[in-house]
Formats: sequence, structure tokens, C-alpha cells
Amino acid sequence: MSPAVVGEEDEGWFLLGPIGVLPAHQKKGVGSALVQAAMDRMREQGTLGIVLVGPPEYYGRFGFKSLESLTYPGVPSQYVLAVSFGGTAPGGDIKAHDAFG
Repeated sequence: MSPAVVGEEDEGWFLLGPIGVLPAHQKKGVGSALVQAAMDRMREQGTLGIVLVGPPEYYGRFGFKSLESLTYPGVPSQYVLAVSFGGTAPGGDIKAHDAFG
């Protein structure tokens, strides 16, 4: 998890990822456990929510959705996903920490 700017919101949103599980340990729930633990921690800390870039068929089971109002420059919109903990849908460009540039 790393802080992210989402549109005009420069606090309260976090970027999830990248998450990787070695092939020998895939299909055993390790990735799901990592995502769920990250979500639980962010919810407990009172964050606005989480954004990420990833396959909607995987992250959808955790409540992540593609939103027309949310963009990540250079990434097709169907792979830009968010889950809100405060009820407010995020909008605008996601800017990740400089380490991801």
C-alpha cells in the first residue's frame, strides 16, 4: 500500500500493488489473503479507499469496480479499479508515488 493522489484528493486514498505470488504458491489463497489483509488494514485506519490497476475479474470479488470518472494515464479504463470505504466515489487521474514512475 502506498499513498496516492486521486483527482484533487491528495490524502486518504491508497494504491494497492503490485502483488505477486510465486507460481508454486498460486491457487492456494495467498494472493486473496494479501488483498484482504491490506483492505482490512486500510479500512481500520479510516482511509477513503483503495485504487489499483489490475484485472477486474480478479479484484471484483473484493468489491473493486471500474469507474468512468477514474483514470490512470496510459492504462485502459477497465483495468483502473477502486473500492471506497467512505461512500464517496473517487474521480480524476490517479498519481502514484514517485517510486512507481
